[in-house]
Amino acid sequence: MYTSNIDEIIARLSNVPADIEKRVSRIVMKVVHEIDMRIHPKTPVWSGAAVRNMIWTRGKPNQTEFDPVGSDGTGEQNRAANTAAARQSLHALTFDKPFAVYYLTNNAKHIRGLEAGLLPYPGKHPVDGMFGMTYAEVVAKLGSL
Repeated sequence: MYTSNIDEIIARLSNVPADIEKRVSRIVMKVVHEIDMRIHPKTPVWSGAAVRNMIWTRGKPNQTEFDPVGSDGTGEQNRAANTAAARQSLHALTFDKPFAVYYLTNNAKHIRGLEAGLLPYPGKHPVDGMFGMTYAEVVAKLGSL
């Protein structure tokens, strides 16, 4: 005689969509954090505005340009405070909707010129731009996330 535990099979299959969403959510969270971790150190700092305006949102891009924090001088001394202020947007994200669209926007008025390496900066500009380099690194790492 052959019997099947069809009720148990159906019960397990009903959990599959939720399990997939949890896995996708973890991957999306890892990718977002990886991008954030990689882009801040690549962003040249003068006033801190470019770093301060690395803003994460879900559903629609940020439209606001923020003033830099604590820019009493110029250069690298402005990185920490402005990175911390920008990362508040990262910490505010939720990943309960893994198929939502997550945005990293930068509305600093000089970001395009900075990304293209056209602005004077005492340090070295990333050759492929901060966003370009970060994108390439994270795409290359996607298989291991």
